[in-house]
Amino acid sequence: MPKIIDQGRDAFEFLTHDQADRTGIACARIARSLAQDVDPEALAVQLTANERKNNPANPETVTVDDVHSAAKLHRLNSRRQVYPQTQAAELEKVANQQEDYHPVYQN
Repeated sequence: MPKIIDQGRDAFEFLTHDQADRTGIACARIARSLAQDVDPEALAVQLTANERKNNPANPETVTVDDVHSAAKLHRLNSRRQVYPQTQAAELEKVANQQEDYHPVYQN
């Protein structure tokens, strides 16, 4: 019976969650699996196999370092958002400014 519940949860998440939601959920699952002593290499192999199935045209390979990074990102967000929207917007604004543009010395 638990397998049916897990499959139902997966179907529900597929239908109701966007990429940001799925990313957070996946990072939480990875962190939980590592905390339960699942081998990070086994997780990397499983995630790579899932990626090949989900994205056969251009699959990514998941490494052990990627697994640890996902768990780390989950830990970083445990109390507060580690990269809030206000900071993202400001950094993206700076990154998209023209290098020669200076508001005082306009041509």
